[in-house]
Amino acid sequence: PLVEESEKIDLKSAEKAYDKLSKNEFAGYRVALLHGKMKWKEKEATMNKLAEHKYDILIATTVIEVGIDIPDATIILINESYRFGLAQLHQLRGRVGRRDKKSYCILLTRNDNYRKKFHDKFSIDYLSPAEKERYKATIRLNAMEKYNSGFDLSEIDLKLRGPGDIFGTEQSGLPNLKYIDIIIDKEIILLAKQDAFKVINDDKELNSDAYNIIKRVLMKNYNKELAYAKTL
Repeated sequence: PLVEESEKIDLKSAEKAYDKLSKNEFAGYRVALLHGKMKWKEKEATMNKLAEHKYDILIATTVIEVGIDIPDATIILINESYRFGLAQLHQLRGRVGRRDKKSYCILLTRNDNYRKKFHDKFSIDYLSPAEKERYKATIRLNAMEKYNSGFDLSEIDLKLRGPGDIFGTEQSGLPNLKYIDIIIDKEIILLAKQDAFKVINDDKELNSDAYNIIKRVLMKNYNKELAYAKTL
């Protein structure tokens, strides 16, 4: 599986960095290694020692993305940061700055293209799908530099990846909607949502004369897709 292969690459990279840095650049520091292949007791012991200041530096895979609370951590360096999505980068950045100490998140990249700066009035809305794909890493890293809000980042991520198939199983990409743009027409969508919930509250089975036409259209055009709504 691709996920497993990615984990193997990350683990190999972390082990290589640990061997090199602990023996050279960080030789005077207490360095620990943390990765997803470790048993949970080993992980817990390593994190406890870091919290107790028995380690100075932690080299880790993205296993630290969530559930790691070290309030005194002040610097995180994310290697090959162009590889990660905005949600993941935001989660990783959240591992530092958990107290009032000044903290830093360093996004390290190898390719000058990813350091390209977009001007302040730049808008992702004007990019074609091909341009979004081409510059997606650049856009993500610029967004990380510009925004701290998870809400702002999630909106950019939505514009980059798309919401997926509303009536299907695709988790990204733009839905095939004829009359509306799910990103641009937010106000109309919110109004439609209010009307939809009013219909549900009035007649959730859509059996009344007023709403039966909605039921017939749904059954005619989305009968197959509606089966997903019954999946637990």
